[in-house]
Amino acid sequence: MHYSPISSINMASIILGVSPGTRIMGLGVIQNGELVEWQVKTFKGPWSKDKLSFIIGSIPDLCDHFRVSDMALKVVSPLRSSKNLLLLNKGIIEIAEKSKIPLSRFNGEDLKLKEGLQEK
Repeated sequence: MHYSPISSINMASIILGVSPGTRIMGLGVIQNGELVEWQVKTFKGPWSKDKLSFIIGSIPDLCDHFRVSDMALKVVSPLRSSKNLLLLNKGIIEIAEKSKIPLSRFNGEDLKLKEGLQEK
């Protein structure tokens, strides 16, 4: 799969933004450049294959519901990553590939540059 910078996403499309986490995951839907839906999903309990499947399984439902045409996946700093988070990211990437949804990866700095935001 080809990863493109967030700046290459067509803002007229419907984008599912994913900030992955093994306990908490942030999701946002952007349509025509405007945030139209956002959620914070929590996933309790110890890490397991079932938990991984459950987290990843929530993504296709959102894609179908909102008719997502693009995905944006937050890149987690290697200092804040874990083996389980890497597995989760891999699963999200596989969902995008299977669904034939273009996937871009971004970090917080990408968003600040894109929107012209400055740190306070």
